[in-house]
Amino acid sequence: MGDYNHSNYFCEVLSGLPPYYPVDKVVVDGVTIEVTHFVSIDPNTGLAFFLNGGGLQQIDCKEIQAIDWT
Repeated sequence: MGDYNHSNYFCEVLSGLPPYYPVDKVVVDGVTIEVTHFVSIDPNTGLAFFLNGGGLQQIDCKEIQAIDWT
């Protein structure tokens, strides 16, 4: 991992996933975000990147409350 202080279980889980791992939804602050795949996580900042349709969604892994796996 990097220098980022992972204070959320999902930071640890995402850090162990391979790129382009299928994910259906991510919940942040009670809001469901539709995504298709986990892309990567920056170990220094904790930013997790997900594909969302044709775009890229970045989410602070500390803010993730739930993940709906495909």
